[in-house]
Amino acid sequence: MNNVDEYKNVSVNVVRILNLIKNKDYTKKELHTFFENINNEYSKGKVTDYEFEILIQELEKRVRITQPRLSKILFGPKDDKVRTSLSKFLDELKTTFDFSNNNVGSHVKTGGSMINGTKYIDVYISYKNKDKWHCSFAFVQDQANTNLYIMTRKYQGGMMNKESVSEIIYEIEDLDKAKLGFIENLEAIIDK
Repeated sequence: MNNVDEYKNVSVNVVRILNLIKNKDYTKKELHTFFENINNEYSKGKVTDYEFEILIQELEKRVRITQPRLSKILFGPKDDKVRTSLSKFLDELKTTFDFSNNNVGSHVKTGGSMINGTKYIDVYISYKNKDKWHCSFAFVQDQANTNLYIMTRKYQGGMMNKESVSEIIYEIEDLDKAKLGFIENLEAIIDK
């Protein structure tokens, strides 16, 4: 999103600030001050709720790319929102399905690609039965400046067993469709 003209119903001042966020280099201290100034302007009623949301969203993107430590201080862990979403989804699933025989633990996990740094976000829930069938539902983001997406997988043994691997990628807007896909995978392999 490099074109600030895409935002409708924002003031000229907000467009100017968006251009500064996107196009000017800032130090860690300057970015922190920018964050405080946006919050101050909002608390004084100088920017609307919509404008505040856009400004913070764009600033967060910039800070997460250029100042990862500061981003954690200002905005929390980069995967906090998806962890919360996965945790809620898992709680919903547990009301319908029995996870007591899950051989890989029934909690939100950090993927290896996030641990080794090849993905910006890789957070998932999964189920593995006694016959070594796995299914997983993951939120993945390749880099800080790319879109988040959803990946569902079903496979037997390990990921190296290519014949059994079923992997579907969903855009984040297709969250409900992705959830249904995961539920179908889960129904197929869950130990009764």
